[in-house]
Amino acid sequence: MKKLILQTLMAAVVLLLAACSGGADAVSKKIDNHEKLSQEDYSVIIDYVEDAFNSLSELTTKYGNQPNQLREEAEKLEKKYSHIDQFTQTIISASDLDEKNQKKLENLQGIILKAMGINPETMRTAGNPQIEVPAPAEDSAPELKAPKDLPDTLR
Repeated sequence: MKKLILQTLMAAVVLLLAACSGGADAVSKKIDNHEKLSQEDYSVIIDYVEDAFNSLSELTTKYGNQPNQLREEAEKLEKKYSHIDQFTQTIISASDLDEKNQKKLENLQGIILKAMGINPETMRTAGNPQIEVPAPAEDSAPELKAPKDLPDTLR
């Protein structure tokens, strides 16, 4: 009985992985055809980018001191995540994410910032301050006077 449950579970995992891969391919075709993306498509994109990033992070941790092995494994990863550039560009320019996908994207950004050694909470609290320099009022400009010894032709 345990063997049957394990086999069923393994089959479900294989089907799930195949479905995820097919989802990525289908979303990629929609992007290529300039079709409107659904919120589910955006969810597939965010999950895909997160999986790719996590896999790369694991490789870096595992092979950080072995540059040749790291390069070989990264090349394999690049083939596995062949849509990464397209999906990254798509999600960066997305302006119509629903609340669920917006939160998933913020989580992904936090993961990336942490891997870069940046505390995402610091970034969120600091926000993106913009310095505004007020324009002086027209009547507040200082009056400039020419020196007394300046010839009249230059005044």
